[in-house]
Amino acid sequence: MKRIILVLFTALICTTSSFGQIVGDGSINNPYHGFLSGSLFISGTKYFDGNIYVDNEALIIAAGARLVALQVRASIFITDSGILRVNGTALSPVLFTSDLDRDGIFGEPTDQWGNITITSTGPSAITYAIIERGLKNFFKFGTHGGGLSLSTSSVTVSNTLFRNCQANRGGAIAVLNGASPVISRCTFLNNSATEYGGAIYVEGGASPAFSNSLFSGNSCTSATLKGGTITSLASSPAIVNSTIVNSSSPVADGVSIYLENSSAAKVVNTVIWGGSNLIGLNSTPATVFAACALQGVNYTGNITLSSSNTAVDGPNFVNPAGGDFSIAFVSPLRDSGVDTYTGVTIPTTDINSRSRIFLSDIGAYEMVYSRWRGGTSTVWTFPKNWEGSVIPGTTNIVIPGGLVNYPTVSPGPSFTLNAGLHMIMNPGSRVTFTSLTNNGTIDIQSDATAIASLITNSYSGAGGTLKMAINVTGGDIIPGEIGRWHYIAAPVTMSKSVITDIDPYNLMNYDESKVTTDISQGWQWHDGWDGTTGFNTLETRRGYNISFEMDTTIFFNGLTSLTTTMGQINLPFSG
Repeated sequence: MKRIILVLFTALICTTSSFGQIVGDGSINNPYHGFLSGSLFISGTKYFDGNIYVDNEALIIAAGARLVALQVRASIFITDSGILRVNGTALSPVLFTSDLDRDGIFGEPTDQWGNITITSTGPSAITYAIIERGLKNFFKFGTHGGGLSLSTSSVTVSNTLFRNCQANRGGAIAVLNGASPVISRCTFLNNSATEYGGAIYVEGGASPAFSNSLFSGNSCTSATLKGGTITSLASSPAIVNSTIVNSSSPVADGVSIYLENSSAAKVVNTVIWGGSNLIGLNSTPATVFAACALQGVNYTGNITLSSSNTAVDGPNFVNPAGGDFSIAFVSPLRDSGVDTYTGVTIPTTDINSRSRIFLSDIGAYEMVYSRWRGGTSTVWTFPKNWEGSVIPGTTNIVIPGGLVNYPTVSPGPSFTLNAGLHMIMNPGSRVTFTSLTNNGTIDIQSDATAIASLITNSYSGAGGTLKMAINVTGGDIIPGEIGRWHYIAAPVTMSKSVITDIDPYNLMNYDESKVTTDISQGWQWHDGWDGTTGFNTLETRRGYNISFEMDTTIFFNGLTSLTTTMGQINLPFSG
């Protein structure tokens, strides 16, 4: 009997010892597993074939390191007061991956591992990492968070890519037990869940903050559960300045985002696009969405997007087929977000750390362009005169109205607007050039309060176009008796439709040859009304009489040439 007891006691000591410290040197032939007994610093490529436990120590992973699992359920657990510090950089991210067949090719479809689970009260931080092929779909080993499972609020995750991770709930990240981690500038690609949240699952009472993040191609595969990208159940996530696109789910409700009993959730400055039935709300009001751009729904205070990317009301992503979801200058998402919102922090930079230009754009990407801000100087090339010091050159340009100082010093600069770029001059803005070469598109605007003014000694450009606007007042001077008539000249010879498409009636020119006894006989209606001679073209350097029932802006679009002087316009009669 004593011998049996001694053997059992010895076995117990050995078992406790084997789980009381980390085993292995991290090589492929002697991989890590077990409990840290002190802080561990990892660099280069290291392997693990079982769980790594960090309970009261620090696991510090250097830039460029690769931590490779050799067993399908191998996971990393940060518990008690343990700390995980992932110190990647933009050029040298840290990789968490798997190589089950040990062929030296990481992250193949059959290469899977567990995840990183953090329950610790210690301050963990993951920055510039790639977490791929994590798998949590078996009850015995966990079913939540294919990349990360977070049950603590003392975690920050930034500049990290989650791709091809899977779980029952939260393909990439599961936020549990009332936790409130901060997650920013992350990318979620092609993650999936069998139940809830193809990319993100947020459990009851949790309040994580997501910002400046891209979610693309995430999916939920169950025929009865929801949230191809994000699912929130009785929780209050904040999702700010993020781009959620091309989600998929077999259910026709909440294909992209599903919020249940989540009235305290906040989705701000976020675009959701690509598919149908993208938003599902259950006991959650639509007011959780603010300053967002949403395909297929019309929520107050948000933009409704069409399914066509390049339509006027489409998001106008640069190259969605190629995975580029930054926005073009003409996108309705530009300058359409809010800079402050109660209960959330609006980031001052975007997913690529670029500063905001004017108002926040909707989505994860800021459209960088040159916007005149009018400091104490009027010099075109002075950096502080432009938002973010972005001087025009290879950028689109906006000259806003309502400022005190404008670049109107003469002689002005000689400037070339490159092909594919826009220069928008808002009503009341002014700019003077010595010479202007327009190979892009210039938009000179006007409204009831002011007109824009562009002065240049010479104008040229191959393939450039110009858009000009004239605002005219409408209505009658004396109600029912005398209308407001305006005498205008077209900038180039063009179709009369620019006016008659607005109002088919009140357009006239004056022809002296028609005068026989009374000068009023010279007025000719464009449609030949009352025996007059009609016309179809507005000729340059000739005046036309117009009248509208309401204040109207006339747009002269697609102008491909512009004379620097209109010359003298002789009125056809005096008096």
